[in-house]
Amino acid sequence: MSKAKQRRAKKEQDKLWRAGRFMEWLVAVQAQPVTPELKRKIDQAWLEVQRRTLRTRQSFHEFRTSVDQIQLLPDTPELHFLQALKGFVEGDNDAGETIKTLTGLSGTYKVAQRSLSSVLLPPRSWQGIEAMLQRIARDPANITRKHYHELAGHLAEASMSRVFLHLGENMAEFRKLNHKANLRKPLSRSLLDNLEGANQEALMTMSYFPRELGRLVLLPFVCQVVLHLRQCSYAPTPHQVRELIGAVRGVFFEGCGDLLTPELRGQLINKGDRGGSGFDQKQMEADFSAASFEGKLVVLRDLRKAWHDTPSWGESDDPLAPDFFFDQDEDDDGVESLLLRCHRQVLKEIGRRLPALSPREGRALVAVIDPIVAEDVSRIFRKRRVSQAIIDVLSQAAESECMGIRLAMLAFFAAQERRNKRLTSAAIKALREGPAPGLDDIHWCLRMHKRPAAQSPAFLQVLFERIEGNDALTRLVGESIYKEVMSGVLFFSFLPFPEKKPGRTRDSYTDMMRFPPDLIRELLQLAAQVGEPLRALERFLTVFPQGRVNEELLRQWFTEIWDPEEGCTLFIAAVDELLECDEEADELIDYIFDLSPAGALAALSHELHYSRAILAFLKERVVDFRTLPQKSIETIVNEIYPLMENLPDYASLLIKTMNVLSNRIAAGETQYTGLRDELDWQLRLIVGPRGSRRKQSRGRKK
Repeated sequence: MSKAKQRRAKKEQDKLWRAGRFMEWLVAVQAQPVTPELKRKIDQAWLEVQRRTLRTRQSFHEFRTSVDQIQLLPDTPELHFLQALKGFVEGDNDAGETIKTLTGLSGTYKVAQRSLSSVLLPPRSWQGIEAMLQRIARDPANITRKHYHELAGHLAEASMSRVFLHLGENMAEFRKLNHKANLRKPLSRSLLDNLEGANQEALMTMSYFPRELGRLVLLPFVCQVVLHLRQCSYAPTPHQVRELIGAVRGVFFEGCGDLLTPELRGQLINKGDRGGSGFDQKQMEADFSAASFEGKLVVLRDLRKAWHDTPSWGESDDPLAPDFFFDQDEDDDGVESLLLRCHRQVLKEIGRRLPALSPREGRALVAVIDPIVAEDVSRIFRKRRVSQAIIDVLSQAAESECMGIRLAMLAFFAAQERRNKRLTSAAIKALREGPAPGLDDIHWCLRMHKRPAAQSPAFLQVLFERIEGNDALTRLVGESIYKEVMSGVLFFSFLPFPEKKPGRTRDSYTDMMRFPPDLIRELLQLAAQVGEPLRALERFLTVFPQGRVNEELLRQWFTEIWDPEEGCTLFIAAVDELLECDEEADELIDYIFDLSPAGALAALSHELHYSRAILAFLKERVVDFRTLPQKSIETIVNEIYPLMENLPDYASLLIKTMNVLSNRIAAGETQYTGLRDELDWQLRLIVGPRGSRRKQSRGRKK
């Protein structure tokens, strides 16, 4: 090879090395004579390959496609493991036994070996599996629970066998569609509910299959639906068809795949008609106005069913309000306004009828009405700012004495936002005088309205008064509010405090700043009154009284929650939340359109380097690893350490950790050997080249 070609080849190899494409680099250097320097780089490349290959599907694919081009492979347990895994994927059944019996593996590979041991059994009969799959493809309409169970019997691996057993049970539900009784009359609500449950369970099993095989396995389910629609003796209305397809939607569309045209798919799910699943809104409103009270309930039921089948931004758990980024669909305004008007009319009618009922019947009626209305109003409340229509419905509920615990909670949040003192008073009265909230009510509040609850000390005070003495509920509320406040403070701490715009009760940017200093002072006063359930919140806010975070305060907080006797569980949970908020905050900068470019740069300048504070703190506290339980150490090392590997002092932390683990191993705790070896591996990747040069330099001086 000419010198020019050698230089070009060397340049290409350097590019591969700098890009981290180590398998390609190893292939490229195969023909070169092995010098000491090249040998050192080859060893380092193999270490990096072993470290990366099990991390992602793409990395393992690169290993599979490249390793056969390399003649000389290192004789390490990790390389033997990867080779055996490659062979098993490619159909070598003997490779499974090799994977299970390998010894001397490092930590990550040992975990992979344990995970794979239960799934490396070969099937009992490939012929049986093939024959059964061919039968499903040839005659899907006559497949029963028995056939799925037979297919399960051909599989030796327990988890895959259970998948087909579950599919068989789900098929039994779908075959009820074509029982004679269900072909003569509209499907009952109980059957539709059972089908919906079977649909969800069957759909969950699809993660076990490649897409094409998954469609084949679901084809018998699709056939049962189609046969029902063909054979039923009554003529189902479009609404009844959509109810059936809605119940089996996931399995039906997944099983049909590309067989359904976009037009037919749109008709079946009423795509694009967000105004009430096939109903004309104006006609529906006219029907509602003309109907008797019982008829109004039927129209309201149909409207609710159609609306709840419509995807909603409001169902997102994103920390930012959805309307911060998206314009609201105008079709939503129409159907939601109609829904709120219908609820208000029904509540008004119930208010007129309530005096004629006994107190017991009245309480039972409120217990039924409250969660229904609260569910609908909550969904609209979470999607957009509180409208006057929402206030009207909640006020009507209070006036009609139909305000149960959930509507009372919702009324308080809505009234606070709109600064409606009359509704606030009604909500507090209902919270204080009505039935005490139960576990389901608390779960509903924390799932749907945790953020407004966390920013409302007055609401929390009343809530803790009502659940006082119930340790399970007070602990649940306290932990949830602590996590929500912590998330809010950490997430928004890098932003400059905004100035409120004049004449606005709420705007998208100021609403983001949920926990300013005055609110934190109120929460601290509440925590002092409530005591133990809010002790964690009090500790957190005492460290961050201004709602701002810096490295010094972070280290102070870490000291507060670092408790080796408890396994440092609070510290681990807090760091997880901290790093998650840091990542979300990075993404937020790209979307802050309320800030000018200069303002966005100012926000970036406030961004914190949380990982630096975590690293400094752990370097001081790594000595406590001498007594920490194994699970806590592994969690910290495996989940927190990798997030700091690019920091300058990371190698120092690795050395300190390895020293502590080595001492525990010397004392007989050999279970830490794999973890210590994993850290040693990382350390060699960081300092290996520099250490090698020092040794070579000393050798030349001699």
